[in-house]
Amino acid sequence: MLDTNLANVAGTYNQLGYHEIRSQNYARISVDSKITINADGTWQECDNTGVNAGKCQ
Repeated sequence: MLDTNLANVAGTYNQLGYHEIRSQNYARISVDSKITINADGTWQECDNTGVNAGKCQ
């Protein structure tokens, strides 16, 4: 079942994986971050490691 009510998925989640950068010949860049999804649909991503370590966007 697909839930489309954002209030039901609001919370804090961890992301561990990688991004592929198309403009850099699909280079793989590791990702270790925390993502907070709010009930109103806004979200914030905070990097744990890497270039933006300790910063939230």
